[in-house]
Amino acid sequence: ARRATGEAVHAGPVRELEISSAITGASLQKNNSGGLALLADNAAAGLVSVTHNGGTLIVGNDGALGSGTLIVSNNVTIQGDDDSTARTIANAVNLTNAGAATTLTIGNFEGLAPLTFTGSITNTAAQNRTFLLQNSSTVFSGDLDNNGQALTFNTTGSLVTPAGNTTTYSGRLQN
Repeated sequence: ARRATGEAVHAGPVRELEISSAITGASLQKNNSGGLALLADNAAAGLVSVTHNGGTLIVGNDGALGSGTLIVSNNVTIQGDDDSTARTIANAVNLTNAGAATTLTIGNFEGLAPLTFTGSITNTAAQNRTFLLQNSSTVFSGDLDNNGQALTFNTTGSLVTPAGNTTTYSGRLQN
C-alpha cells in the first residue's frame, strides 16, 4: 500500500493507495481492481464527485466521498476503514454499467463497520443488481430506484430500511 506521496502505510492487501489529505475542487475516478482509502472530509474541501469503476473504496470519513454523486459501475466494494466506526454516506449513488448485471458489496472481512446510505440510490442501467452486505449493519434511508430490474440482497449482517418514511422502491425485490 502507498500514500499519494509514496510512503508505505498498510500491510493488508486492500489499500493500494491511501489519501489522508483533503481533495479540493476536482472529481476523482478510480478504475483499477485495487483498494483506495479516502480518509479526509472531502465534502468540506470541495471534491465534486467520485466515480468507482472497480476494486474497493474505503470510506474513512463521513464526507470522504465529496459533496456530489457517487457513480458506481462493475463489481465493486464499499467499506468503512475499520471494523467498528460507523460511517454515514450522504451522497446520491448512481449504479451504472450497461454491460452486465453487477454486484455492489458493502463491507468485507477487513471492513465490517456499519454503513448508512442517506442519499438516493438509482440504477441508471437496465440491469439486475445484487447487493452483497458483508458488514455488521447496512441502512438505506434514501430512495431506492432499481429502474424496474431485479434487486437481490444477500446479507450476513443486518439490513435496515426505515418504516414510516418516504423511502420508495421501484422494481422487483428479492431477498
